[in-house]
Amino acid sequence: MARITSTPTSLTVSYSPSWLPSKGSWGQVSQPASVPKGRLDRIVAGDFPGTPFRDTRNMGIGGFSNNYLGAIWNPFWGNFGAWVIWGGGHTAGLKPGMLDTSVYIWEADTRLWARLSDPVYPGEISTTTFNTYYDSNAAIPEEPLKTYGELTANANDGFTPAAAHTYWKPVIMPPGRFGSGAKGGLVITTLAGFHQGGNTLSNQAHMFDFVTRKWTRIGNLDSDGGAAACIDSDGNLYKRSGKAFRRLVEGGSTWTAMKSYSLNIGPLGWEPSNNLLVSLITNSSPLLHIVDLNDPAFTLYTPGLIGTPALPANVQSWGLTWCGPLNGFATFFPLTSQVFVLRRPTLPKSQPWEWLQLSARNSPTLTNDGLNWYYNRFQYAPALNAFFVSYDLTRDGMWCFRPSDNI
Repeated sequence: MARITSTPTSLTVSYSPSWLPSKGSWGQVSQPASVPKGRLDRIVAGDFPGTPFRDTRNMGIGGFSNNYLGAIWNPFWGNFGAWVIWGGGHTAGLKPGMLDTSVYIWEADTRLWARLSDPVYPGEISTTTFNTYYDSNAAIPEEPLKTYGELTANANDGFTPAAAHTYWKPVIMPPGRFGSGAKGGLVITTLAGFHQGGNTLSNQAHMFDFVTRKWTRIGNLDSDGGAAACIDSDGNLYKRSGKAFRRLVEGGSTWTAMKSYSLNIGPLGWEPSNNLLVSLITNSSPLLHIVDLNDPAFTLYTPGLIGTPALPANVQSWGLTWCGPLNGFATFFPLTSQVFVLRRPTLPKSQPWEWLQLSARNSPTLTNDGLNWYYNRFQYAPALNAFFVSYDLTRDGMWCFRPSDNI
């Protein structure tokens, strides 16, 4: 099967929108809060009147958008692409009896939010119980998870997965792979679901098609979960399961174990030129791990890092996103609002990778609250050659950084 490019040429436009920041600058690019769909909380409140807004812990719209919620950029949507979120913190209850399992996007073409699918109603929850949960954090009596961690939903919704932490798991499936349509698909490789009896891990992967707007299952129920995932240009899925890597080949149905390593979990990326899996652990002593997918033994390499910045202890970066024009993986550190590129050397398995900070004339204004919970919130948009960051989706909106020609 022919390979596909990571940046489809049909999506690379020859013009830049007027709202794109000047090179070397940050800009807040979401529509103002006065626009009904300019902020995520406005679209949720408009679709579901009476929804409580709480921006702490697991509660309300803020709980959905700001806790353990991973994000991903879909380059196959519209001219410029779209920011995609799904899952939420814990239950993110909208109102009694409802969990928000909707797929939301922020469209770069319009700079507006849209809800692409409906939530599910896992069971009636009394107003008294609901209010008690929001007032005292008492456990909300959700309906137990169904088979494979799916919730009962309208037949038109397909196999809708339950609300879950998404961490570094979201993956965009290119069109035509695993049956996805012309706008690609959102893949969640495993679920940390929540229900009446406590947390339940479901190892069934699911895909949401952006054309049909329905969920389907991907592969068989797996024996292991995972906190990070990525995809290669052949449409093969990879995930980190504990300290092991697992793979689901397009056309197959079973996740296969590749190899186990003594590693911690971190964001996972794919390097296209050499067909490498790359994992970055960022804390006070960052570590880079590489697995050669062309090597049947899946040998693990730990090349050195040079120019490592001074980083706060135990604070993960907000993502690991491949940027072809910069020849490396870009990442963002929220406490310092710095963007770095981990540049790929000529021999990426043996030579050290170099940290290079991208210069910026200004900084984004991000709400400083729980900065370690925001997985994958830094993404590269190939059609715009720019990076997008969202911290508090209900207050800070969407920020864009456009790198300079010379870094």
